[in-house]
Amino acid sequence: MTPNTRTATAGDYDRAAARQAGSAWFWFVVSGVMAFFWSWWAIIPATLVVYRVVSGVAMTRQAQRLRAGTYQFPNPNNGAPDGDARNLETFSARAETIWQRFAQHGISVQDFARYDSANPNDARRVFAEFELDDPARWARAAERIKAVLARLPAP
Repeated sequence: MTPNTRTATAGDYDRAAARQAGSAWFWFVVSGVMAFFWSWWAIIPATLVVYRVVSGVAMTRQAQRLRAGTYQFPNPNNGAPDGDARNLETFSARAETIWQRFAQHGISVQDFARYDSANPNDARRVFAEFELDDPARWARAAERIKAVLARLPAP
């Protein structure tokens, strides 16, 4: 069963996609058994496999749209962190703390944006290090950012 489009979170769609995937595997096995014993009758469960796979992909795309903020229906979770508006307060407080930690090391939001555009994979790792409660890791991460910023041309 599909989640309510007006109130669903991305997690609801992820769970629905997982249910669809489990159901697809079940019908795949059933169609294999039926193909072995009754050949043409296996078409019926095989169509259910296709339907469940397509439904699972659609549910995953809806979850991605909720997370990205491009969901086509009015939903309070549209564009919220991880597609769930209940995370907004926690997310904003955590982000503010992280940006304060960046500021302690002399890194502005604009500096981090430049670093992110130059090195996006490492930027996610560095941001995750600033989430930890370890000032020594913050200092090492800040030095990595400053080293990359020194090599970049001035904005």
